[in-house]
Amino acid sequence: MALEDLLKGLIQAIEANTAALTQVVGSAPTATVNNTATETVKTTTKPPAETKPKGATLEDLVKLVTTYMKTGDKEQVERNKTNGKKVLTYLGADKFSTVPADKLEEAMQMVTALSEGRTPEQLAGSETAEDDLV
Repeated sequence: MALEDLLKGLIQAIEANTAALTQVVGSAPTATVNNTATETVKTTTKPPAETKPKGATLEDLVKLVTTYMKTGDKEQVERNKTNGKKVLTYLGADKFSTVPADKLEEAMQMVTALSEGRTPEQLAGSETAEDDLV
């Protein structure tokens, strides 16, 4: 038996089954099932919208500090580490990854200023830091 003959037999069986279901149900169920299945697929395959938190995050701060700490020659890296420790002391944290959430923006501003070449002494005179930074 050829493949074409098998397909014709299957098509006839499907048509007969559809006709019998139509008599019992009143309409062909395939249209309803296909539409429902299509809608289900559309609604379940859509990925949820990602919401990015506004403002600074600990990840942002840690990336910024990591970049700052690795910038420059050996002497500059040591100065950066010393400046970083002063910022941590001011913020009251042991590590940048433990900076309190209410001080994240301030920490980001301070590290950004340091990476732009400002010194802790200069930061002590600004709005983002107090005298105990130096």
